[in-house]
Amino acid sequence: MTEKELKRLLWEYPNLKQKQAEIAKEKQALQDWANVVREISSPVMDGMPYEANISDPTYAKTQKYLDEYAKEINLLHETCLNLSEDAKIVRALLKRLTEREYRIIELYYFEGRQWFYISRTVHWCERQCRRIRDTAVHKMLE
Repeated sequence: MTEKELKRLLWEYPNLKQKQAEIAKEKQALQDWANVVREISSPVMDGMPYEANISDPTYAKTQKYLDEYAKEINLLHETCLNLSEDAKIVRALLKRLTEREYRIIELYYFEGRQWFYISRTVHWCERQCRRIRDTAVHKMLE
């Protein structure tokens, strides 16, 4: 993992649960639509002539939509799993930090605070806070 990727993960970490919830809602909506489309396909009537080489046009269209919905649902599922994996990675990396380093990372990345606010909160100068952040990022990369 590069430093740039780690910083991106740290910025996104506070919103990962919200993104997962949004994806779950979108996935459920697609599944509901797929169920509606599944009901649209025309029923097979008993006693009607049907040959293997003749296709029902409604069935063909609905099957096409169902396949597209299935692909989209699988993509959303994979995205949700990736977000979950990212959250696990960040939690594991944060366990490597000291309390002081964790506090600086928390204020800067998770709460989005400015350096002057962070320095006043932890009672160190801004330069020292930046150094602690840099040290923490490099420690997580090891």
